[in-house]
Amino acid sequence: MSGAPDHSPTAIIVAGDDQTRMLLRALVQLHHIWVEGEAAGETYALELVRAYSPSLLVVDSGLAEGSSDDLVCRARALVPKIRVVLVTPGSHPHNLPMKPAEQPDSTLLRPFRFPEFVRALGPLCD
Repeated sequence: MSGAPDHSPTAIIVAGDDQTRMLLRALVQLHHIWVEGEAAGETYALELVRAYSPSLLVVDSGLAEGSSDDLVCRARALVPKIRVVLVTPGSHPHNLPMKPAEQPDSTLLRPFRFPEFVRALGPLCD
């Protein structure tokens, strides 16, 4: 069960290091999106997605375990309407499948500016 206020969008934050998760959580919370949980790697992130069916998944390409590309695909299979934002350096090699339904909604290249992050959140910021 979600701890989010009624009708608030919810999110899962996934990044391999604490500082990146903390930064992404703060950016998401600035937009009144309830963060249900955080994970360092793919396995626990998928458990959180299964448990909460969040509105948003913010994934940094640097995971402690697993692959961000696989996580995106598997999260989409679990929650087809989830909005996915992938944060990555410009040099990150993507092996994402060609099916648009399995790809992230937005990819942010580090470093990014605050307005770019807001655009990546899309309708969740409305």
